[in-house]
Amino acid sequence: MPVHDWTRVRPGTSHDFHGSWMMHLKEALNDGLLPAGYDALAARRLS
Repeated sequence: MPVHDWTRVRPGTSHDFHGSWMMHLKEALNDGLLPAGYDALAARRLS
């Protein structure tokens, strides 16, 4: 069962939620949840 039906919200709401969620997770990980020498990044482009 899905956590939330994102097809029933206004356009952009899903993107905004996921962007904010990603930043909060990154901040929590970088606030001491990761071992020394590791950093969480919100996005990384490999090319």
